[in-house]
Amino acid sequence: MTVEMYKPSDHSFRFAAWAAGRASARGVSGLSGETATSLLKAAGLDALAHDPSRLPPAAEFDRFHTELRQKIIDQAPQYGLAGITHGRAAKLINIALKALFLQDFGAETPAGPYSKAQLDAIHPPIDNVLLKELTRTGPQTYRSLWSRFGPWTKLDSDSYEALIECVRTATGGELWRIEQYWQGYQ
Repeated sequence: MTVEMYKPSDHSFRFAAWAAGRASARGVSGLSGETATSLLKAAGLDALAHDPSRLPPAAEFDRFHTELRQKIIDQAPQYGLAGITHGRAAKLINIALKALFLQDFGAETPAGPYSKAQLDAIHPPIDNVLLKELTRTGPQTYRSLWSRFGPWTKLDSDSYEALIECVRTATGGELWRIEQYWQGYQ
């Protein structure tokens, strides 16, 4: 690829894949940046980076996400990765989507060819830092629920989807807002 052929969407996808790989690699031997990029491409997220209008309508996002997770899980053994769970595949996807669309989260009028509702439906990255803080200081009504899900790395499809439904309810459908409880490295 020549310099002239390198597009902003290529740049965005490379960063999104790198960030997703770094955030998801904990405890998985072989989940390198190169492997994360290959898995995200196999799932079709590079096409979404190049054409953001492919972001599905909010009502179809959960089905779309399930399909992406399954594609990553199915492709993982080809890269020498065993035991990739829905929780781990979800984190890979969610970090990549966050990196691709972060600039528009919360905007009443997003800059891209997608709606606020589509962005609000994007699943947030789930990890133990977030789950522990939600258990400790999250919305009172839900505090006892968060700890029931166990480690994010072990989530199966049903548990992951139940967790996202709790996030959806707790945030009034603006899923990205749950990240106010992610304490990270502050």
